[in-house]
Amino acid sequence: ERERERERETIRILRMSFSFTAPQFTVQQHEEERNALSEEERDRIEAEIRGTSIELDESPEMIETLLREFHETLESIPESNKVEYLEAMNRCPQLVKTESDPIRFLRSEGFRVENAVQRFVYYWSMRRRLFGEDKAFLPLTLLGDKGAMHDVDYETIKGIPEYYFVLPNKDDHGRVVFLTDKTRVDFRKYHRNSVTRVFWYMMHVALEQEVAQKRGVVVVAVMRVTHLGQMDRRQQVLTFQSLGKALPIRIAAAHMCHPPSFFSVVWPVLAFVMDTRTRQRCYIRKGTEYQVLVQLNKYGISTAILPKARLGGDYILDIDNWIEQRRLIETERMYNDAAADAADADAPSSSIQD
Repeated sequence: ERERERERETIRILRMSFSFTAPQFTVQQHEEERNALSEEERDRIEAEIRGTSIELDESPEMIETLLREFHETLESIPESNKVEYLEAMNRCPQLVKTESDPIRFLRSEGFRVENAVQRFVYYWSMRRRLFGEDKAFLPLTLLGDKGAMHDVDYETIKGIPEYYFVLPNKDDHGRVVFLTDKTRVDFRKYHRNSVTRVFWYMMHVALEQEVAQKRGVVVVAVMRVTHLGQMDRRQQVLTFQSLGKALPIRIAAAHMCHPPSFFSVVWPVLAFVMDTRTRQRCYIRKGTEYQVLVQLNKYGISTAILPKARLGGDYILDIDNWIEQRRLIETERMYNDAAADAADADAPSSSIQD
């Protein structure tokens, strides 16, 4: 009875916090948005959720043509509207090539050139705003002062390792699985900007795998929120703004597992800040731990790849070992990029198109 009373009080506070201060996306609006999609769009969404979508054949001729159109469109944008990109090209041209390769943006937008260029420009604008002038133009690595991550971000990764994390094994359909465990954070201890920078870092880890660029990522979210310190609407806005406008990645499917009883109050607010393509790929998975695992298994997400903690899978995360492995990978890449920079310095001036 005491637990039920605490839950009722939480719902009361949530309604006071969200109902009158935050825009919402209602169930009716969600249905109307779904019905407004063409049959082809609905079929494509369903195929992506189930992992049965077919990759587009990317012929060299097609890629060459699209990249040329991308650069022509980018060139046509007034300099005042792409200041951060131009600063990046001036300060770190090799980084622009490696961490914001135009092909990633084209793939994320289904090869719609105008949309891809808009996302590309906004990527550098948001990256500078989120990481700051001194860090935005450094590689997204865990290599201390040599990388874009702030000192506090290391504490965030180690303190809440499964809040955002790329699982090491793919699902049964060969897709990258991205874990977010909402029970692993207390925003009274971790700043929203640091948490969002970790999100960017982990998404770039996912993008290192070409399959994530071509087929998107599958999100498995553990929603067992128990107190208000685990909720920060502004951080969620930053996350969905990153997904909807900046990062060159798309969500193939999002499975929200074990939502709390008050999720019906929170969901309309979260749905409002999502972009359409993410919102239409979200599904709620309720039930016992076993029942949720069965539901995920039906979509190709096997128990073997899921974390043992919170979801009852077989995978056990060793964050210290994971960080050490990432640093080895990133150190090797840093030396390779330095060699490429040296080669570029000896060559005639070039641009991102080369």
